[in-house]
Amino acid sequence: MYSYDELPSSPDEVPEVESGKRRAIDVSSARYFKGEGYDNLFLWTCIATLLSTALCCILFAMDVSTGFYKSPRDLSRRPLRRPSTYINLDRVLSNSTTSFPPLINFAQSVYQIRTSDFHRTMSEDDRSKFTPVGKIYPNSRHISITPAASTIIQFRHLDYRMERCSLMRNLPTRTKRFDPAISAEPISVIDLWSLDTTTEISRHIGDSWKYAPKRLRVLTSFSFNDSLTYDFDCLSNQFSTFELACSPLSSSICHIDFWQDHQLAPSGGIHILQRQT
Repeated sequence: MYSYDELPSSPDEVPEVESGKRRAIDVSSARYFKGEGYDNLFLWTCIATLLSTALCCILFAMDVSTGFYKSPRDLSRRPLRRPSTYINLDRVLSNSTTSFPPLINFAQSVYQIRTSDFHRTMSEDDRSKFTPVGKIYPNSRHISITPAASTIIQFRHLDYRMERCSLMRNLPTRTKRFDPAISAEPISVIDLWSLDTTTEISRHIGDSWKYAPKRLRVLTSFSFNDSLTYDFDCLSNQFSTFELACSPLSSSICHIDFWQDHQLAPSGGIHILQRQT
C-alpha cells in the first residue's frame, strides 16, 4: 500500500517529524558550541605547538654544538662572487712583451672608527649637500688619524697582471674645485695595520660595513714627510684592507685629517700604485 505524508496547511507549520529532527540537531549544536567539541581541538593544538617548539630548540642546540650556526655578523663576511673578466688572457698574452704604465688606484671604501670603541663600529663621513636638483654626495673621502680615531681603507685590485702594489701617501693639493681642508702634523708617525679579512666591505653586503675586522699586525710605520713606501703583492680582483692609526711613538703629536678625491689632479691622499708583473 501507499503511504502519504501529511503536508503543512500553511508555510509556518512544520511537520512533527521534521521538527523533532531539528530539535535533535539544535541540541547537538548547543553542546558543541558550549565547548565540548572545542576542548579536544584546543588540546591537540597545544600538544602540536609544544612538540614543534621542542624540536626547534633541539635543532638549534645541535647547530650551535657542531659549529654549523653562524651569526648574522659572520654571514655578512661571505665573499661576493666576482667572476673573472680575464678569461683566456694568459693564452693570448703568453708570448707578448708589451708593457703597460702603472695605474693609480684609490680606496673604494673608507671608514672611521673610534679607538675607544671596543666593538670597532665603522662610520662613513661624507660631504653631502643640498642643491636645486636634490641632495648630492661628492666623491670626497675622509682620512682622519688621531689618538681618538683611526681610518679603515679597502682597495680592490684593478686590471690584469698589475699585481705589484705600493701604498702611496701625500697631502692633497687645494684647487679651485676642491678643498681638502687639511689639518695635519706631517711628522706624525702612522702605523699601517693589516686586518683579518679578505672579503669585500660594502653597504650592499649585509652588515659587512658595520664593524671593522680585527687587527693582525703592523706592516710598516711612516710619516707624511718621509719617502718610504710599503710594497706588497696584490692579486687581480682581490682586496687589501688596512687600518691607519697613530703609532705609540707619536701619540702626543699625532694628527692627520684631510679629504681626498680620486678625480683630483695631481693625485693626492692615500692610494696605491699598481705595476705590471
